[in-house]
Amino acid sequence: MALMLDQDTDALVDEVFILMQRLPPSDSFDRVTDKGEKGKHYLLALGLNADEWDKNPIEEFKGKDTTSNKAHQLRGTGKKIWEHKMLLLKSFMNPDKPPSPELPTADRGKYFDKAAWKEFHRAMVTSPGSNVDITRLRKQLEGERDALTKYIVEIKNPNRCAEELFCC
Repeated sequence: MALMLDQDTDALVDEVFILMQRLPPSDSFDRVTDKGEKGKHYLLALGLNADEWDKNPIEEFKGKDTTSNKAHQLRGTGKKIWEHKMLLLKSFMNPDKPPSPELPTADRGKYFDKAAWKEFHRAMVTSPGSNVDITRLRKQLEGERDALTKYIVEIKNPNRCAEELFCC
């Protein structure tokens, strides 16, 4: 039997997943799709600067030493980070579970579901050699939850307080 997350951590995993679904464009069913702007909103909520979404920083270093540490650190864009995260999370999907019949054909293969999200986080703390323990995972999830909650409140209704987000 696979090791499970404790109840509190499992609840945090659920909360963050639900918040990701609420980012524009909103998802239905029990999945997060790769609908262009979803990843951008997710990373902006977590602190990405808007100009880092699709800018190619390597172009800034043309004619300069592109082997420098700074150039190496800037190789990824927010868009590339999201694409990598989507690939990683999709790899935790259950291959035996067919997609929902309500899922538009265009979205098939371009999403991860709640089960994959949970399995990804469970694997973080239970995989041999992982440097992530349950305390570190909780701290990460709490930070994501708080940042996503604040971001959603700000973009959906700047006059609504964060506590109201979960009351309805």
